[in-house]
Amino acid sequence: MAKVLFAGAHPDDEVLMACVAIVEHVLAGHDVHIVTLSRSLSSVVFDYLNGTDPGPGHSSISTWWGVPHAPADEGYEILTPDEFGAARIHERDTAINCLRSGIGTITTHETPDLLGGFTTQQVTDALLVVCDQINPGGPVWLKSHSHLVDDHPEHVAVGQAIEALKSSDVSRFGNVRHYVLPRYWNDSRLTQVTESWDWPTNASVAARAVNALRAYGAWDPPISYAIGYHSVYSDMFAPMLTAPGVRNMYHP
Repeated sequence: MAKVLFAGAHPDDEVLMACVAIVEHVLAGHDVHIVTLSRSLSSVVFDYLNGTDPGPGHSSISTWWGVPHAPADEGYEILTPDEFGAARIHERDTAINCLRSGIGTITTHETPDLLGGFTTQQVTDALLVVCDQINPGGPVWLKSHSHLVDDHPEHVAVGQAIEALKSSDVSRFGNVRHYVLPRYWNDSRLTQVTESWDWPTNASVAARAVNALRAYGAWDPPISYAIGYHSVYSDMFAPMLTAPGVRNMYHP
């Protein structure tokens, strides 16, 4: 049975990168794993939800929500960093359950020591630990961010890390795929790669992928805070939820 690891820098990256592919691997009977490298506690959404000013260089409100939050008026307490991080993982787990429900298992992993600003070497070391848990000494298929078509340094670090693992042991980590996030689907840097698409093979796969994306927009404090949508709805989620439909772009 193939062992497949999808590595996302932050919660929501797994579905924004590869929601269709994840479902297809589960349906194929593969042993599917997802690792989240950081809870991204420095996200500007922490300030949005707490009704505080995120500071220079950031909008004072989420463009998706449209107005400032007032936690007391909206019936929830000010979030601590730990509570915010837990809420992010709750969103991730809810989304993953949408992908796998009724068809198979997806195992999740975290590397809580990587709190943000991590290096390629730190990610490489962390991924190797997870791979050794999944299949000690054996092959693991690695799926993650593009290291060539992305601006976020932590996304790039994860993409570089799976390349480093492939270079270190091609017989074990030779099956590598880099996913391009929706924000970059028209980026000029795509000329560096040969991009392809994962399209849903049927309506059920598409529905699971869409449901997982929508899970990041669930607003039900103090359970769900729609952190994904507050963060990157317009340029990440929206392109996947509008015509021509949910899909994932990737390159070797």
